[in-house]
Amino acid sequence: MSAPPGAVPATPGPAAGALTYKQVFERISVALDSSWIVIPDTFLGVYSAANLPVKGRDGFLCSAVWATIGHSVAAAVGAAFGSSRRPLVICGDGGFHMTAQTLSTMVQSGCKPVIVVIANGIYGYEQFLLDKSYFNSTAQPLPYAVISQWDFVKFAGAMGVQFAQLVDTASSFDAALTAAKAFNGPALIAAKVDPHGLPAELP
Repeated sequence: MSAPPGAVPATPGPAAGALTYKQVFERISVALDSSWIVIPDTFLGVYSAANLPVKGRDGFLCSAVWATIGHSVAAAVGAAFGSSRRPLVICGDGGFHMTAQTLSTMVQSGCKPVIVVIANGIYGYEQFLLDKSYFNSTAQPLPYAVISQWDFVKFAGAMGVQFAQLVDTASSFDAALTAAKAFNGPALIAAKVDPHGLPAELP
């Protein structure tokens, strides 16, 4: 039985330009194989994650009912022990703030997830729900949607994670994802995007 039209996304072109939500998910879609279990958080990119071309069965884990912000990083610990696949976490920086100390548990327990933190500096979903006109303007975000700006590389290092990189272009994201996959331990990639940017699946 063949997949219905539109179910298989078109193969994206080569990595180029500044990093955007679209670029992050395009580059992940290129890198995906049957060794990954994708664990998206509840954030602006959750619908983009649902469209990723996951390979095989049991390759996608999400909080579809509760839509819990920040669950993905902690869920990766359980997935690391309960699945033969390596967890690939995709979350926003706001959600990451809520369970970031789980990196220490990963190091202590010998888990090897790869965590991609899409860093736009705001609680993007809250901003979108309350005033989505922000994303089509040069306006400032709602003051209570702005989050504390972390140095993700230093934070990961403080938790004992030996692979952590900050990237802001599609090509550097490609390189970081390839290196993280080859690294024998937990890895963190902070993917910096424009705070006014939106995934293609959101109007």
